[in-house]
Amino acid sequence: MLQSSKIHKIPFLKGEPRINYDDLEYVEDESYMEEDFYACNGEPFNGIAWNELQGFISEDTMVGGVRQGRCVKIHANGCLIEDGCYSDDEPVGEHYFRDQSGTLIKYEKYNDDSKMLLSQTYNLQGVLTREIKDEDKRRYRYWTDQGKILYDSIKGEDKYYASNSNVVISIINKGISGTQAEIIYNDEELYAFIYEMFHSNVNIVDIELWKWFHTKLDNNEEPAWELLLKLLNHPQVEIAKTAIRITGIRDYKPAIPILQRMLESKDGNVSGIGIYDVTVNDLIQTTLIKLTGVGNEEIFRSEQIQKRLQWAEYENKRRLKVKMNWPTTTGILIERYTGQLTSKTADQLFSDNHSDSKIEYLFVYKYQVEGYSYRAVYNSESDIAEPEKTIRYRKKKPEEYIF
Repeated sequence: MLQSSKIHKIPFLKGEPRINYDDLEYVEDESYMEEDFYACNGEPFNGIAWNELQGFISEDTMVGGVRQGRCVKIHANGCLIEDGCYSDDEPVGEHYFRDQSGTLIKYEKYNDDSKMLLSQTYNLQGVLTREIKDEDKRRYRYWTDQGKILYDSIKGEDKYYASNSNVVISIINKGISGTQAEIIYNDEELYAFIYEMFHSNVNIVDIELWKWFHTKLDNNEEPAWELLLKLLNHPQVEIAKTAIRITGIRDYKPAIPILQRMLESKDGNVSGIGIYDVTVNDLIQTTLIKLTGVGNEEIFRSEQIQKRLQWAEYENKRRLKVKMNWPTTTGILIERYTGQLTSKTADQLFSDNHSDSKIEYLFVYKYQVEGYSYRAVYNSESDIAEPEKTIRYRKKKPEEYIF
């Protein structure tokens, strides 16, 4: 098996010639009938192609200018973080993905035709949290960070589990042509376990839980309103924010005292840079305006937008001041790309008023710091590119640059 978490030396893959990707020519097939490939001296490259970017070193076995054989990526600390084989530039066999400490975070298995047979995702404690298995029928499964089954889906049937391993939602005949899907809820256990089920932060599970919850609010069930008040202080930020929005949409005035207490407890901690505090704090205030009728929501939103713009301007100036102290180096133009860019304001995103697209040019510069090659990107509305660019960079992370 292609796996190891020990420290590895560079170069890792054996073979010659060994050439940096920046020194290879990328050849695109204009007829779209053949694969694009990397060339050396006009011929498809055979050997080891490598590159270093953002603290990672990639080494790829190449035959005929495409990945063919074992390919790896190694962190600057020497840990092997990606390891797998390719055939005609497509993944085959077993692939391993690790974090910079060497902990396995993902595993994939492909057949010889590059069809994925298995994909597994692990948390930092090594617990399997997600699996996609493609046997006779594709199967999706999720587990909590404690390793308890949360969701199991195979063609035609979905099951959602509480922490006691009991099924709380079952959907039968889902996606089966000509049949009506049947949803079965275990209301008693959903009321008992839904709060902690939201802790999983799995979107596909959250969506189904909210569907159930809204039906209970529509039926005006008292336990559902009590649960809503409880969800206002849920530790998952998006769950708490959704609960706050629901209180406003449903005009649930019993939530006013709780929202006021939340506002008081958070107000002293808002620093202007904490996304959680700022967004929740603003949402609480706009919801209270809706529920109490005190204040003007439109004016409040306008004021908050202005505050964020002022903060963004200050932060940009602060970062620029820091970067202006970085040393400079020279970048040599190696590539140019052309693309269409369409700009939309926030208002335009919610209307039919879209601005016209324009052509934008991207110029890729190659530069070197302490013997290592890096790339920098410069974008412009003009197609005229300077052959050289002066770049400011950080010594510790030379891939971070400004012009």
